[in-house]
Amino acid sequence: MKLRTLKAVIILGGLLLFVPLLGACSSGDDDSDDSTGGQAAQSAQAAPTASSSQPEVTTAPSAPSAVAAAQFAMEPESGMPQYGGILRLSQTEDPRSLNMLDNVSSTTGSTLQGVYDRLVNWKWEGGSSTWKEIAPGIAKSWDTTNGGLTWTFKLRNDVVFHDGTPLTSADVKATLDHYNEPPSDRRPPARSYVGNFVDTVDAPDPYTVVLNLGAPAAVLLQNLSAGWVNIVSKKDIDENGLDWFITNANGTGPYKWAADKWERGVSYELDRNDNYWQDGLPYLDGKSYTVISSSSLLQAAFETGKIDMVSSTAVGNIDDIVKKLGDQMRVVQGPGGSPGYALLNTKLAPFDDERVRQAVYLWLDRDALAAKTLQGEPGFVGSWFESNTFAGNYGTPLDELRKKDLAYAKDKTAARQKAMEILAAAGYDDLSQYKINVISRGNRPTGATTLGSQVIASQLQEMGFNVQFSALEQLAAVEKFKSGEGWHATHYTSSLPYPAPEAMLGRYLGSTGQRNYSGLVDTTIDDLSAKITAATNETDRRNYIVELEDYLSEGKNATFFMYFTGVRFLEQNWLHGRRFVSSWFAQYDERAWLDDRAPSR
Repeated sequence: MKLRTLKAVIILGGLLLFVPLLGACSSGDDDSDDSTGGQAAQSAQAAPTASSSQPEVTTAPSAPSAVAAAQFAMEPESGMPQYGGILRLSQTEDPRSLNMLDNVSSTTGSTLQGVYDRLVNWKWEGGSSTWKEIAPGIAKSWDTTNGGLTWTFKLRNDVVFHDGTPLTSADVKATLDHYNEPPSDRRPPARSYVGNFVDTVDAPDPYTVVLNLGAPAAVLLQNLSAGWVNIVSKKDIDENGLDWFITNANGTGPYKWAADKWERGVSYELDRNDNYWQDGLPYLDGKSYTVISSSSLLQAAFETGKIDMVSSTAVGNIDDIVKKLGDQMRVVQGPGGSPGYALLNTKLAPFDDERVRQAVYLWLDRDALAAKTLQGEPGFVGSWFESNTFAGNYGTPLDELRKKDLAYAKDKTAARQKAMEILAAAGYDDLSQYKINVISRGNRPTGATTLGSQVIASQLQEMGFNVQFSALEQLAAVEKFKSGEGWHATHYTSSLPYPAPEAMLGRYLGSTGQRNYSGLVDTTIDDLSAKITAATNETDRRNYIVELEDYLSEGKNATFFMYFTGVRFLEQNWLHGRRFVSSWFAQYDERAWLDDRAPSR
């Protein structure tokens, strides 16, 4: 038997002492106070050596709580979880708004991931960063009746908002009603995950919520687990109004928004929620975010141990960091990623003509765009249903896609010749008469949206258009997208907090999609999307996906898929237990913990 395996067996054998404790604590009783028991356990453990690796464990350490013992059983190589310390993170900007009930950036989504809760979550798996199964959140159980049209959720009765107000079904109903039919001046991302599926919401008693669907939706639970579908307080909506949420956050999650620690443009923090409904969690005292827009400064902060974790896309090529730090850090890679696509404005000529859009679809070089924007990071050209990204292997693999769709061919000669033929037949002999404004959603020079928009501008210029490019601040660009004025094309990237294609269809391609800034209304896409969502067996679902993929390959749409980015994080070796399944969704920071080497302890 290998030495490492033998040690794990010894450790797990020692954990048998905690089995009765695990059963006793499952009802909500813990044998120690988290704020003191964790600290006592830390002082009882031997101080780690200066080595970059976790200290050798020869006997089972004391467990500060039942949840820590259970987590240790799943990943003993990390050591026993400890309480205390601040997880130090970074963002390229602070959240301009905290209002999840309106259009917000992924910065807000990732920040508030642990402040709010959802009805259900993806199950945390020790040592795993993959989509597996749905687990209870603030809903402890659920069932479906009426042929899949009625979903009944039973809520926990011990969930409390950070202001001390108990959570009830009234809060869930008020939140989902808003996501389902928001006021016309609000664009919550959760609209794509709720409004496209749920017709009405009932609250027959304080701890029961009933969702009534217009058609069966096999992916409803996945939708409700999405990082945007956070539950807020009905009292806050009724008494404070929607704009209150711009600078305030009152959730039920493991961390509380620390309003007094928000220095705009510099830093902000989250504090531990001592009344969190999951006994023994979180381990951390809180999380801090430093605003670092420069990739070189962020890299320096990570290399000098001032930041505990960074996204590989934020620091660029990670080879130098790996060479410099070696086993003092780890690279963690998971499924999913971020979609990158080209977006045309159909409200303005000439992109109001589907023949011009077809020509652009064929002309654009996806490989060149991906190479420029990814800059050596993991990623791949694909379709909206890329087979390696989702939990289910949907869509056509890239090698087959290159054969059946001329637009995806590496050699663009034939595709571009056909594009010119389409334009000539439609009477577009001189494209230079069209002044095309290509804008970027973001003005960071090394940002994917900026680089991608520059590539699209260059390729449209090569096509013959009179092109002007401008990089705008993110919110300014979004306002232009929403108005439909002053722009013709852009490159758009977005987080993918979802393991199945349905939400992307509703969000990006649907006629009323929250990110369908093209203005295109296409009933064929809407109808096929509805069939995919309502399919109750996998065969029908896959067939509809292929049918929609084939339709999109005609280029009549105005939102052309380009590539997926990969997902990688760099973590200091003193950080443990953190799991993710996309760039920010399901980060499970309530499970993250810091060992004695962490500077913030």
